Amino acid sequence: MKRKPVGRKPVLKKARDVERLSFSMAGGRPVLIGGHYHGRVFAGRLKFRDGTTKQVAIKVFRVPLNDAEAKRYQRAINALRKAGIALPKMAMVKTPAHGWVQVSQLFGSVSGGSKVVNKSNLVIKSRAGRTQAVKQLTRVANAGYPPMIDLIEPFKGPRKGSIPIDIDSVVIHMHNFRAPSREMRANFIAEAIETMAAYSGGLNEAGRLWGIAIETASPGIRKALEEINPFE
Repeated sequence: MKRKPVGRKPVLKKARDVERLSFSMAGGRPVLIGGHYHGRVFAGRLKFRDGTTKQVAIKVFRVPLNDAEAKRYQRAINALRKAGIALPKMAMVKTPAHGWVQVSQLFGSVSGGSKVVNKSNLVIKSRAGRTQAVKQLTRVANAGYPPMIDLIEPFKGPRKGSIPIDIDSVVIHMHNFRAPSREMRANFIAEAIETMAAYSGGLNEAGRLWGIAIETASPGIRKALEEINPFE
């Protein structure tokens, strides 16, 4: 029995495969699908050299990035993905018109906009969501970055507990704290757990989330967590 040939899938991180990046247009203007303090997100399209295309999200920064800042973003993306963070495929791309932009898989849809909610991250209603949030923050610490609670960005509606991470905040906090020690990163995890538990379940929930952080932590971060355990 002959197997059907498997088509080559375009991969966002391989710049050599991309022929052109363009904005989706409506009424002569780029289609805006989201945005916040750091930039606006537009619908776009990648055309690959094999003729295939892919819809993407293109983030244009409000304050243009220089080369060093763009490298910090790409370094954070690579490190977080390596640590197991559930990031979409994304990459920093330099364009003639807008300088450095961030290109990623499309969240939501062109018509419905982004599925990421720009609202308070203190209240995560679902148990699965809180579990995933603590795992993500602990992996941020494993990657060497400060895992502050404002990295959490909830999705609109139920999403099987999936909680995305705000790359802008990751990069900014790392720039502010430089190379945060393991002890500092462990303390940020403790603060995040205390805050989430205060709004959702109290001390019992804090203990449960602490156990999840211990299980998820790398050996160095685990040791730092065990030394400061505020929930014993």
